[in-house]
Amino acid sequence: ALPIFIRGGLRFFEQIHIKDVLSYIKTVVNPQNDLSFKRALCLERGIGRGIAQRIWKELSQNGKTLTEITPTLPKRLQKKFIEFIHIIEAVKKAESPRQAIENILKTYRNYCQFTFDNPDDRISDLEELVKWLKDLPLSNILFQTWVLTKNSRGKPRSEEHTSELQSH
Repeated sequence: ALPIFIRGGLRFFEQIHIKDVLSYIKTVVNPQNDLSFKRALCLERGIGRGIAQRIWKELSQNGKTLTEITPTLPKRLQKKFIEFIHIIEAVKKAESPRQAIENILKTYRNYCQFTFDNPDDRISDLEELVKWLKDLPLSNILFQTWVLTKNSRGKPRSEEHTSELQSH
């Protein structure tokens, strides 16, 4: 007998790679979601929790923009942070969640290859997510509500924030 693996339903959205990719969208849709911001930022090679926390503090407490923070980072991290900014900007410009995820996948594919034992399966899941979303508008209330009501740990959020991340 062949083993059968079913990936779907609610557990589909609980997988690490799905949460990783959605963290970028959550960051754009709800810039006050610190967990999603830090999760997405830590996907950049060389940027860990400490740096992510420092950057978040500069954004949230000191009111700096992403671009203003770049020169304050160690030289070795500036290129990675700029790549993160480019992903965030591509997600902001996307006309649909599908387009946003396709933009994220341009760099996330490499992350999968270096991080997971089964990168092809994970990329396949993400491609299925893209198909599932079809051309749903990024501003779709149901999608935003679903994204905003979950934190990066999949738990309901108790409050919503609506301010915006600025990169310039």
